This record gives sequence, structure tokens and C-alpha cells, in this order.
Amino acid sequence: MAEEQKAGTKDASGNVKPPDIGLRLKELINQHFKKLDFEINLKLIDPTYEIRSVPANASDNLHCGLLAQSAVHGAMAGFSGFSVGLINTHFVLLPIDEICRRGRTKVDIRSRMWHRVIATTQQPRLDGGPDNNAREEQLPPRQAMLANGPVPGMM
Repeated sequence: MAEEQKAGTKDASGNVKPPDIGLRLKELINQHFKKLDFEINLKLIDPTYEIRSVPANASDNLHCGLLAQSAVHGAMAGFSGFSVGLINTHFVLLPIDEICRRGRTKVDIRSRMWHRVIATTQQPRLDGGPDNNAREEQLPPRQAMLANGPVPGMM
């Protein structure tokens, strides 16, 4: 990280790399609390380690490639101020202004869609249920139904 702090360092493409803002913020925060004579123990965690908890698979690679191609097509067509997304199996350009105007979306963590996300990304569940990664013995659906007795209206 000390190398990245040096002014004028360049990446593999020859572009000048800006200094790491995280290190600068950590330094300023530590200085602030030192002036106040208040001891803190501040850790800097690189957020790129927090982005994904499982390795990308072929489907992820394909999806990201298609998103990138769509973004390049939009930029080459002269558009700016957009993001790319998948809507009803079509990659589309979405105006940033429209995305921001709609506000935050709330996700129901009990919904089928969210459970698909959790299963696909192999993340721990947020609703207190068993983790998807837990190796628990589970009955096949038909055996589970028989073990729990008849379902009302099914017999």
C-alpha cells in the first residue's frame, strides 16, 4: 500500500494512479483523535474483499461480460448518465436520473426472490434461519410431506 501512496505511480495501462483515499482518511481520523487525546484502534478494511464471498462462476462471467458490452455500446452511441441492467431478459440502458428518482427499493428477505439470491451466492441467511452452507440432513420434499402428515385440501 505504501507504493500506491507515492505520487505519480502508474497502473499496467500507464495511467497515473491516485493515492488510496482509505489510507488518507485513516490517517486524518487518527490525527483528529490524537489531538483530542482520545485513544482509538482504527482498522482499514479494503472493501473489495467484502464485495463477493464466493468465486465467480461461468454464469457470473457471462453476465458481467454482457453488462460491459452493453455499457460500451451505450457509450459508443454517445450516451452518458446511464447504467446498464437486465430487464425481462433484455439488457437495457437506464437513465441515472430515473434510477435516483425512484428512491430506495426494499427487499423482503422472506420472499422467494431473495432466497434465490442467497442460494445462488451462498451467503448466510439474514432471517435467523439455517445457513444454506450448513450440511444438515434434509428429507426430499415427498418424504418431508409424508413425515409431516397430510396437507389440508390435498387428500
